[in-house]
Amino acid sequence: MGSLPNRKKLEDLAKQCPEATDQERYRFLNKRKGDYDGALEQLQSYIQWREHHKLDAKDDSDVKSCSSNEERQSSASCNVTDDENDWDAAALAAIAASSDNNETNNNVKSDTFSKLPRLLRFDDVNGNDQMLDKYGNRIMQFLPAQLDSTLASETTYGLCIAFYLDKKLSRTSMETVTVCIDVRAGHGWANPPAWSIVPFIKNMIRLLDTNFAGRCNKSIVYPLPLAAVALWQLIKPFIDPNTAAKIVILRGYAGVESELPCEMSEHIEKDVIDVMEENRRSAFNANP
Repeated sequence: MGSLPNRKKLEDLAKQCPEATDQERYRFLNKRKGDYDGALEQLQSYIQWREHHKLDAKDDSDVKSCSSNEERQSSASCNVTDDENDWDAAALAAIAASSDNNETNNNVKSDTFSKLPRLLRFDDVNGNDQMLDKYGNRIMQFLPAQLDSTLASETTYGLCIAFYLDKKLSRTSMETVTVCIDVRAGHGWANPPAWSIVPFIKNMIRLLDTNFAGRCNKSIVYPLPLAAVALWQLIKPFIDPNTAAKIVILRGYAGVESELPCEMSEHIEKDVIDVMEENRRSAFNANP
């Protein structure tokens, strides 16, 4: 039997996965290049993931990001942006989920709020969603050198990222984003070596590919030192080829004061790059 037209496949997906939105069914089918069985399997897995983590339940976890219980009781004492609040709510949910799964987080205490370093952001330092690439895609800025394994495991950070993205990307939209992964070190950050961050970056890209199909317009990883580039070449064959084709690697040094690769200007306007640099420096010494 020949392949079904996409319209018929979408109708069949709607019957099998009524919990998904029309846009999700289209994105997952398009991601699988019309492969109905593959799209159905991935979409069902995604719906099960949502159900397991109760992502469609009423969300009462959005709390202002503060360093103590006393501060949390007075929202007036916390001056945070909506984007930062979304990250902190996702962190709380990820820590709780990891605790439920007996995931070990050495320094996370169940009776206190732990503020995980804000690895991702869509906004600028003033809370404005104005970071766009040259083609009008929203930029998601990722600063993985803040990843502190003494606060939580990589599994917990991965869950936090997933929960954060679920808050930031409407299920009824077809929006795609450009992921800018800046591996440079920062003052006051954990600063694991750039090469050691590469597997975590791979897992984050895979997470995007699995649960947020069709969302990634492009991933730009920069500035990647030679050792990290070599490791990336070993890992790349294990990434979906269609996803790997959207990944741009820009070489360079990853020190605190290292300059951005000049190739960044091919993807992003200078004024937006300046905003991203201000974002990065605003996070120096900001982590607990």
